[in-house]
This record gives sequence, C-alpha cells and structure tokens, in this order.
Amino acid sequence: MSASEGHRGLLRQGAIAGAAAWSTYAIVENIALVVLPRLLARSDAYRELHAGVSSLLFVLYPLLGALVGVGAGAVLSRFERARESRAALLRARLEAATMLPLVIAVGGTLLRQGDLALRVRLSGLAMGAACALVLTLAAGWGRRVPALLPLARPATVGVLLVGTPWVCDRVGIRPLGSALAGLAFVAVVVAVARFASLRSTAGAATAAVGPRYSRYLLPLVSLALIAIDATLHTTARLSTGESAAMRSAAQRPDIVLITLDTVRADHLSLYGYSRDTSPGLRELAARSTVYTRAIAPADMTLATHASIFSGLYPSRHGAHYDRDRCPAFCPLASGTDTLAELLSRSGYRTAAVVANYGFLGPFAQLDQGFQYYDSRRNVLPLDQVEPYTLRRTLQDLVAPRLSRELSERISRSAGEIVDQGIRQVDRLRTARPPFFLFLNLMDAHEPYMPPPPFDRLFPGRDAAFRSADHAALKRRVLRGESTVTRGQLAHLTSQYDGSIAYMDAELARFWRHLEATGRFDDALVIVTSDHGEAFGERQLMGHEVSVYEDQVHVPLLVKFPRQRQAATVEQFVSLSDLFPTILEQAGVRTPPAIDGRALLGAPPDPAREVLSETFGNHLLSRWNPRFRRTARAIFAGDLKLIVSTTGSREAYDLAADPAEARNLYRADPRWGELETHLDRWLRAAAQTLAGESHPLDSASEERLRSLGYL
Repeated sequence: MSASEGHRGLLRQGAIAGAAAWSTYAIVENIALVVLPRLLARSDAYRELHAGVSSLLFVLYPLLGALVGVGAGAVLSRFERARESRAALLRARLEAATMLPLVIAVGGTLLRQGDLALRVRLSGLAMGAACALVLTLAAGWGRRVPALLPLARPATVGVLLVGTPWVCDRVGIRPLGSALAGLAFVAVVVAVARFASLRSTAGAATAAVGPRYSRYLLPLVSLALIAIDATLHTTARLSTGESAAMRSAAQRPDIVLITLDTVRADHLSLYGYSRDTSPGLRELAARSTVYTRAIAPADMTLATHASIFSGLYPSRHGAHYDRDRCPAFCPLASGTDTLAELLSRSGYRTAAVVANYGFLGPFAQLDQGFQYYDSRRNVLPLDQVEPYTLRRTLQDLVAPRLSRELSERISRSAGEIVDQGIRQVDRLRTARPPFFLFLNLMDAHEPYMPPPPFDRLFPGRDAAFRSADHAALKRRVLRGESTVTRGQLAHLTSQYDGSIAYMDAELARFWRHLEATGRFDDALVIVTSDHGEAFGERQLMGHEVSVYEDQVHVPLLVKFPRQRQAATVEQFVSLSDLFPTILEQAGVRTPPAIDGRALLGAPPDPAREVLSETFGNHLLSRWNPRFRRTARAIFAGDLKLIVSTTGSREAYDLAADPAEARNLYRADPRWGELETHLDRWLRAAAQTLAGESHPLDSASEERLRSLGYL
C-alpha cells in the first residue's frame, strides 16, 4: 500500500468513525432531551422541543463528526504506519480524536452559564474533564491500558457527558444528594460499558473502523427517534364526564376571566395614558364598570392569581416566595378551595388557556378544578435547552445571528391564546351548563416582542436590543450599578406599549366572537392584570420588586350580566374581591373568612382597607441586599402606608401625590392607625400556613428558570 493510499484510507476511516461517534452522541442527547422527559413528566407538563430542529440535528451531527474525523485522520496519518496492523487501537484513537472536540464544546458552554445551578454546573464540568482525560489516555495508551478502550467509546462518553448532569439536575436541590446520585450513575455506566466490552469478541467485530452496527443500526435508531419526536407533543389536561350538578344546573351566567400579565394601569389609554394602547378595552368599558383604583394583592403572577382564585391575601394562601417553607416558590396552600373547584362542583364547565406556563403551570396548584387546562409553552426552533449539551452550544452560536422570533418568544402570543379561547367558547357553548373560561395573556411580560405592525406602532424601537441586553440591564439596575438611559427607556416602553396594543386588538377579536355566539350580553366578563412593571423608577426594573403603584395599581373592568351602560368606581378595591364577586354572580355560596368582598351590591366604603404584599426574592437578594425583606402596603381612602420588615416606613397621599414622590411618614395618628390594623391582620394570617412545605420538582424549576424567575 502506497503512502498516499494509506493517507486516503485514514481520512476515510476518520470520516466514518466521526460520523458514527457523533451519531451515537445525537441519539444519547435526543433521548435525554426529548424522550425521557416525556416518559417522566405528565403530558401537560412536558417540555416540547421543535421536532424539525431535532430531526435536522440527526443530519448535522454526523456531518460535523465526519469533518472532525477527517481532520483527526489527517493528523494521525502523520504518525501511523500504513502497514501496521493495530486496527483496534487505531479505531480508539480516531474515536477519541473525534469525541474530544465535542467534550470541549460542551464544557465551554457550561463555563459560560453563570446562573446555572451549581450542582449541575460542577457535575457537568467534572464529567467533561473526566471524559477528556479518558479520551486522551485512550488515544495514547489504549494498547497498554486496555480497560480504557470501552470507557472511551462514543456511547459511553455520550451517556456520561449528558447523563451525569441530567441525573444531578433531576434528583433535587440538595448538593450532597445530587453528588451521590451522579457518582452512582457513573459507576453503573462504567460497569455496563466494561461488561459489554468483556462480552464482545476481540476479533473482526472490533477490528475495523466503522463496524456494521454504525453503518446500519445507528441510522435506523436515528430514524426511529425522528419518528418519535414527531409524535411527542405537549397536551392540555382534559378531564371528561358530566356530573349530576352539571345536568341539573340552572340558567346561570357564563363567566370569562382574562388576566393581562404585567400590565400597569397607567400605560392604558383607558386610564389616561397619552398613547392609544387600549381602544378595544375602551370600547368594552362603554358597557362595563371600570375600577380606577384596583390593587393587585402582590407584585408577582403566582401570588396575585392565587388571591384571585382563593379570595385570600398572599400571606394567607401561601403562594409566594418563602425560603423557610419552600426551596424557592410555594404553591397554593393545600386544602384551599379554588374558584374553579367551587364553580365546577356547582355545575359549571371550566376551562383555562394560559400563556404563563411557569407560575400558572402544574406546580402552582392553581389548575385545580379546571376540567380543561392548557398551559403549553411556545415551541421555538432555537428554544434554549440544558447547557450540558451540544445542542445548546450550537444555539448559542446561531441565535444572535437570527430573528428573535426563533429564540426569544418564550410564551404563546395573544393571538394563539385567543385562538384557543375561541375554540373553547365554541366547545363549551354547545353544552347545557354554563361555562367558566379563564384566559391569561403574557405579551407585555419581558422580553416585549409585539408582532408587526405593533412593534413600530410607537417610536423608540431599537432593533439591535435583544433579550440578553434586557436581562443584563435589569441586573445592573437592580444591583445599583447603572440607570436606564433615555434611549433604553424609549425602546422598552415602545415595545411594552406595542405589546399592550397587540393584546388589546386580539381581545377585541375575542369580544366579537363572543357576541356572535349570542352569549356575551348575559355573561360576566372580567379583564384585569396581575401586576405592573418598573422601567427604572427608584432604581427598580421589572416586577417582584416593590409595592409601589407601578407594580400594584392594575386595570380592572367588569361587565356584569346584562350591563349595557358604563359605570366607574373610584374607591380602592382588591383583586381578591373577584373571588366572591364571581361566586355571587354564579349563585354559589362564598366560603367564610376570606379577605375579598363582592364588588356588586355592597355599599360604598371610602374607609375600606386594601392590602398588597411583596416578598424577598432570593435571586434579587443575591444581587442587592435591599430585597432581603418583605414589604406590605395598606390602602385606605386616599392614603397608602408601606411597612417593611427592615423597619422602614413610607406614607403617601395618593390623591395629591400619585407618583409617590413625597414620603409623609411621621408620628401621625392616621399612619399609626393603619399600621395597627396591618399588625392585627398579620398576627391572624401567621397561623394559616403553619407546617406547610413544598419541594420544587425539576420540571417546574426548569419552567420557572426559562422565564427568568430562578
């Protein structure tokens, strides 16, 4: 054999070995990211990845592996003698040389993930380093240390590289338990690899580079996984059947509850904003009651929605940040009867379509009582996956060069939610019992991505500003390291306002459909928001940061059954009032000892007190000590008092100072009386949640992390 023939032979063998090795890795990665999560999670909690991209990777990985293999063959041809019969060792060296760049790429991705859970990051880096060491030793010393060869095989390296951090990520929060699980996994994989090697024959089956299994079995397994990917989809949870209560239900109003995630009242033209962001809501207001002083019970999605569904303030229902009871977030307290449960028991058909798949996902326990619950997330071609995979490495390289729509629209758009809502109306209205439909729209939540033409509806858009820039700015602002510039503020508010206008237009489409069914006039229709958003005021950005007005003053429109004229209520009301209001309109008995009051029929009470709460977010607390506190606001008349566990006190007259620019707190009977009332309420609320504890499962943790909550 000539030297040129030997060189070409090594290049060919390297290409085959590389394609086979990276195909093996593609199979392992797909099983870890697509197949196993579907087996371990409920179908409605499954994280669906883009099937087309997953299929494409089964082509891309072998091509990359073949290119790397050609390079490895070219390097080895300078050191290997063409007539030397060391096929097994040559194969090991080629496979090691093709797998080593993969290990390095995944390790580099892990090093860039500063906010990754420490247990996962360390396990991934440790396994990557171990795999790199084994591959290097096998390439050089494989003949001297035969035990290294089975450990350096692509299947073994792929399973260890992906599987170890995958196991550590899903075992739990405690580092010791994760470490022990990771070590046990490594021991099992190594033992299986060694046993399989001893069982195999040492002859022709291992002599040639690119054995038959890699030529035939690997493509067949890849095709099978592609077919599986095409069939694995997140589904809405659906419980069927008709109860006796449904069959005997009287004629009661249909109920539609809509929450616009992250919409502050003062950015709606309906509430006096200079930009025309809400023409559709203004049209609805012409035959509804508008509450100009609606207060969210908290500055976050989970706590406020739990208050809407329970009639309780957060300190009583428990669904909020609380590191004493839960690793991160606590769900709704066990034993709490939700709005959907009570309506369902009394004969209502209940359905929900939500965009916030994190806080409104299964972990929060707010789906109780819904016979249909759709909390599916948006399926993105470049949806970020676990950072200990090659898929994440490729995404990090490609995403900044492509449209944000492919990688950053984390939740379903208002158009998709309304489409699903219309389908539910059509399904529910054909049944005899009345229905309760809950919709949650999330377009005004960061990263603010209104579709055309709403992205250019208001001036200030910066096309180069991406989600990573938003996250970095938010982090710097909350740390106190910088402020929001005029240009940044113009961009953020233009996209935020455009998102509100987009949701408003989609809601108008929903109203038209509901009217076309003939069910609108007799229905109870409610539109509100769960909290607001800060854009640099008081060195604050985003939400979950305070109980100032930009966080807790929210819109609230209620169209009562057969209401045809506009009305306005200017006293403080709480979103916890929606619970008894809906039950009263539905003819369902309201549970005792709740915090909310029915909105219709109760005499005006200017002295009524309303509460709002914010809790210490452990992520923000790491950024700035100012967030290591719980703060509560109590409202009465025109007055607002903010009390913090740090000892600080703030008092404002909102009639004279709606921007909360002048702190009026001093030794004054008005503030002292409000503080006394708040203390009395807190002492009673402290007894409600004794003994509650809830671990956070890995699927819920991943959902919340993808939304930036962890």
